[in-house]
Amino acid sequence: MIKAILFDMDGTLLDTEGIWNKAWTAVEEKYGFMFDPKIKDSFIGMPKQKMLEIKDSIIPSHLDYDEIQKFRVEFFHEYTSSHPIEIKQGAFECLNFLKSKGIKAIVCTSTYKERAIPWLKDAGLYDYFDDIVTGDIVKVGKPNPEIYEITLKKNHLHADECLAVEDTTVGVLAATGADLKTFYIKDILDISNEAYAKIYKQLDNLGEIIKEIGGQENE
Repeated sequence: MIKAILFDMDGTLLDTEGIWNKAWTAVEEKYGFMFDPKIKDSFIGMPKQKMLEIKDSIIPSHLDYDEIQKFRVEFFHEYTSSHPIEIKQGAFECLNFLKSKGIKAIVCTSTYKERAIPWLKDAGLYDYFDDIVTGDIVKVGKPNPEIYEITLKKNHLHADECLAVEDTTVGVLAATGADLKTFYIKDILDISNEAYAKIYKQLDNLGEIIKEIGGQENE
């Protein structure tokens, strides 16, 4: 019996990844350098810890990484002040269904608490969740499974009682690394072949989880 669904946030619940991509483009234009497109794509879903590890290899040495990060975040906030963050298709239907069935809904996001909580509140999603686990509590970000392992322990859950929902390669590898059956819903990019081989099922949107959970209840 499924007791909880563990949701990634960026690109899964909230349509934020495209905005972050616009912010990186603004960085390129302001500071006069270009990322290799493959490197830029790799930023999608990348936790802050990993970004700090590789910053010296992706940011020209004459530029200040902290200044660039500040500009990037300011761009995001300015953009979303006039373009509210959109909620992914089927989110409300799915979360209402889980609540009606007494199934826990939990967020497992690489985004830090100072951003994740306000974004979920602004989107009207915050009150649907039984727990929100954010990237600032882990030592190693996705694709390491630590955030999922912490979430399971914190909520007294076993992996076989839960399903995860992810949209990126690093997210899928983190969830499956914690032995979670994982739904994949494509956002901007396809996931790697390695990650795709590990998923439980690919869905088109969050609303399809209703049928999946209903089907399992009847098994």
